[in-house]
Amino acid sequence: MDRSKALAAALVSACTASLLAPAALACGAMFSSTTSESEIIDMSDQRALLVSHDGRVDQFVQIAYEGNPSEFAWVYPFPAQPTLEQVRSDLFEQLDEGTRPRFWITSPSSEDPGCDCLPMMGAGASARGGAGDGIDAGLPVQVWGNGEVGVFDYVIITAVSVDDMLAWLDDNGFRAPAGADAVLKHYVDLGWFFVAMRLSPGTSADEVTATIRFSYLSDALTYPLYMSSISAASDLGVLLYVLAPHRMDAAGGYATLEIRDRVGVVDETTTNYESQFDGAIAEAGGRAFVVEYANSGTEVRDMLWGVEGIPDGAGELFLTRLRTVVSAGAYADVPLARAATDEPVSSTFDLMYPGVVNAAVGGWALLAGLFSYTLLRGAARRLAVRRSDRDRAGPVA
Repeated sequence: MDRSKALAAALVSACTASLLAPAALACGAMFSSTTSESEIIDMSDQRALLVSHDGRVDQFVQIAYEGNPSEFAWVYPFPAQPTLEQVRSDLFEQLDEGTRPRFWITSPSSEDPGCDCLPMMGAGASARGGAGDGIDAGLPVQVWGNGEVGVFDYVIITAVSVDDMLAWLDDNGFRAPAGADAVLKHYVDLGWFFVAMRLSPGTSADEVTATIRFSYLSDALTYPLYMSSISAASDLGVLLYVLAPHRMDAAGGYATLEIRDRVGVVDETTTNYESQFDGAIAEAGGRAFVVEYANSGTEVRDMLWGVEGIPDGAGELFLTRLRTVVSAGAYADVPLARAATDEPVSSTFDLMYPGVVNAAVGGWALLAGLFSYTLLRGAARRLAVRRSDRDRAGPVA
């Protein structure tokens, strides 16, 4: 899809760029075996990190744009008045590197043929308050703040009605496409805030990628996926990272699935992960997220080290990776709720071709299997030798 056409002079949701993370290549051998490493590469259309702590939400959103700078316009809804800050642009690449599914496929052989490694393509906050200096709560569209963040100018507004909001957007150069009325009305009726952004005058770059942190007071987590129906006309890949005191699930009519037990190998370098991923979502009626990673501790702390806005005690929080593909016309907001368990979910799979080694058992199962195979083969050989000796000796008198 031409992102400049999708974004130019239109309201858009978050993260319209489809970014391809670099593939990592690695290999190893064990007990005369060939092991290849492959991984699912993030090709999601939308990526966001939501951090919930101490009654506050920090929502990290990646904004990407290619085209004429004067044509860029971006509008995004929030349940409370946010503050904005630009943070490091490699945040999502860092998260993806630490959480995307990886597969070690081991093929037993009579001798070690060497390394055969192939990549696999996969897949300060303030709450809304009363009218302050320069704020007239009786206006049909209320401007709560404005400023600059990175290369963007922004304004924060609320509206009494969707008609008032559409008129304000049009007057201020944000031309909403046909069909935006119902979507905007949904958030206006909820009393949500809107951040409207455009590139600052004088910006000459025709390609911009930036990660913005939006902070606001709230005890609830909701990803406003319904907003995407304004500009998205096809299936939409969505990847959510959630950092919270507990492992998190998608709620509000979305199922949350694990597919580890369904994953197997197709050949020495390929798994059925993506087909099982698609199948599980289809079986749930298209309204489901797959948990691809969930953990806490040092691993999570190191993954988020140095990112502005991440709590100092990030290692004590749980990071959950949730991914889905939503069919066009089926977009709905995604509430996030505490999962029934804080059981970790590993993104690493130890598989054997032919057959599958359960990742929870990992290398120990492989060793046990090879050891058992060696014992059985040795016993069979000894039995064959005894039978051969008996046959040569002839019948016993």
